[in-house]
Amino acid sequence: MTGFSDIAPVVREQTVKAILTVVPKLSDRVVNGELLRHLAKTANDEQPGIRTNTTICLGKIARNLGASVRSDMFEIQSRY
Repeated sequence: MTGFSDIAPVVREQTVKAILTVVPKLSDRVVNGELLRHLAKTANDEQPGIRTNTTICLGKIARNLGASVRSDMFEIQSRY
């Protein structure tokens, strides 16, 4: 998961896109904890493409998130 914090924007963006292929194989603990922490950082990235792809990624992995995490995430999104 080091690609999320890479210096090169293209690596960060490709990491966000690539995570979709491995999310089903990750444990709930990793998805609801570590992965969401990384995605929270990329959601505030300086590069608009990374922020956009993070939003798309969150939408696509929503079914893999725990119910409480999912409701918290959508509650936060509805504020904006």
